[in-house]
Amino acid sequence: MALAGDGRVTSALFRLADDVVEAGGRALSATAVPLTANWIERAPRHLSAFVATRAAVSAALEKNAHLFLTGPVDKTLGRAAGVSLSLLEELAALPELTALIFQTEAPPPDFATRALWVTNVAEPTMPPAGRAWSLFLDGVEAPEDLLRAQTWAAQALRHSEIEAVLLGQVRKPNAVREVQARVGAVVLAAGRSTRMGQVKQLLPWGRSTMLGEVIGKLRQTAVSEIILVTGHARAEVEQAAQWAAAGDSRVRCVFNPDFAESEMARSLQVGLRALSPNIHAALVALADQPNLDPNLAEAIIQRWREMQAEVTAPVHAGQRGHPLLFDRVLWPKIFTLPLNANPREAVQAAATFEKVETASAASWADIDTPDDYAALQS
Repeated sequence: MALAGDGRVTSALFRLADDVVEAGGRALSATAVPLTANWIERAPRHLSAFVATRAAVSAALEKNAHLFLTGPVDKTLGRAAGVSLSLLEELAALPELTALIFQTEAPPPDFATRALWVTNVAEPTMPPAGRAWSLFLDGVEAPEDLLRAQTWAAQALRHSEIEAVLLGQVRKPNAVREVQARVGAVVLAAGRSTRMGQVKQLLPWGRSTMLGEVIGKLRQTAVSEIILVTGHARAEVEQAAQWAAAGDSRVRCVFNPDFAESEMARSLQVGLRALSPNIHAALVALADQPNLDPNLAEAIIQRWREMQAEVTAPVHAGQRGHPLLFDRVLWPKIFTLPLNANPREAVQAAATFEKVETASAASWADIDTPDDYAALQS
C-alpha cells in the first residue's frame, strides 16, 4: 500500500503497520520521501537501504514482525532520506511479507496494489486523478466533525476513483471510527410462489405491486445499485421492476437460470456477482416483504459502516429478520454454497455478526400463502 496526502501520512503508515502485526502478520514500512529522523525511534527495528538486500530483510523479518526502512540518516540535520521505489518493488515480492506499506509522493507507483490518501477533516483535499484511492479523513473526534466527515465522504464517493473513505484519527489505537463505502442491494425475486398459486411478487400492494413496493423502499436508501434477481415469470417480473424503477439507473435485472432447481442461495450468488467491483457490501431483501422499512435498512448500513461485520441483521425479540447485509469479505464463502442451500448457511459461515435491534418485526413479515397476503393487506 502506498500512502500520500497532506498531513499525518507517516502516522497513518505506522498505524497500518501496527494493525498488520496485531493481526498476526509481518509488515515492512518504508519511506520513499525524506522525513525527520525521530520517526526511526517509533519503529521496533530500523533498516538502512544500504543493507536492505532481499536476504537481509528476510532474515530480519524472522525476528521482527515490523521493520522500518529508510535511506541514509543525516544526524546533523535530523533527516532520513527516502528509499528508491525500485528497491521497494523488489522487496514487495518477499514471501515472508504480509504487507509493504510505504510513504511516497502522488501519484503512487504501479506496483502498489492499494493507495491511501490521508487528509484532515478541517480542510480535506482530494487525491490526484488517474488511479483508485482510498481516503483517510483524519481529525474526526467531535460529533460535528463526524457529521462534516460523513457529508464530505458522500460527495467524495461520487467520484468513481474513490473506493472508500475511512473516518477517524490516525494517532489513536482504534484509528478507524467509520468506513464510508458503496453498498449495493440485491432483491431476490426468482421464486415460483407454489404455495401462493400465482406470482406473488406481482400481487397488488397499495398503488404498486409487492415487488414494486420493495424496489421503491430501497430507492429511498443510499444504496448505489439495486440488483433484481428474476427467475419464474421473468418477463412479467422484469416489466414490473422497470415500472417501479421509474427511470432510476441504479435498478438492474439479472436472471437466475437455475431458479427451478435451486434455493434462494443460488439467486443470492447470481445477484452478488452482478454487483459492480466497487461495491463493498450487499443489502439483501426479499420480494415478498413489501413492508420493508427504509429507515431500518439505513440503520443496518450505518451499523456496518461502524463495525464492518461480515453480516449485519435486524433483530426483534431475539428473532433475526430482513434485510441482511453481507460484507464483501464473506462473498467467497457464499459463492461456494450448493444450489440447494439456504441463505441462512451464509449467515452461519460468518466470523462476525452485528445486530440492529428494532421495535417491530413487521418489516420482514413473510407472504407465502393467500391467507398471509389477506392478513397483511388488512
